[in-house]
Amino acid sequence: MDNVNRHGFTLIELLLVLALFGLISSLSISHFNQVQSAFSSYKHNPTWLLNRRIQSMRLLASQRHEGLLLTCTHEGFQVEDTNASIVELTKFPKELDVKQVTFEFYQGEYASDGQSRLMHTQLNRLKVSQYGYFENAYIKITWKGIAEFFHVDALTGGLVGVEV
Repeated sequence: MDNVNRHGFTLIELLLVLALFGLISSLSISHFNQVQSAFSSYKHNPTWLLNRRIQSMRLLASQRHEGLLLTCTHEGFQVEDTNASIVELTKFPKELDVKQVTFEFYQGEYASDGQSRLMHTQLNRLKVSQYGYFENAYIKITWKGIAEFFHVDALTGGLVGVEV
């Protein structure tokens, strides 16, 4: 017999690799579908929608070098400049029942001296400076009968949950 070094794969090795590849692919596709369906339901969450508008508003304010105001209407979010000109209008998705959602904007301080409370003034709109900063901004979102308070982080514009 001739001892010849063979290069390559046998048919069994090739079939084994293909079977493993198929198994891993089927698991990853089912996981991807679960993630995609969870994200599509999350897109209609009013907190997520507001957070996206705040981030967009910060970017617009820093690009335009002027303060902007965010107002919530029955149709969606409206961003205006200081001359009351509409800069951006975003409608709520059809899947969101706007009758079940209210947005309230506040400016004030959060104090926790034994009792946590929010000393605030209610505003009609949320204001961002020309540099994209928020000053002591708070938001109350009521959705499906559940109220949540958020502090708008001054630097990042992210929503931080607050117990009141």
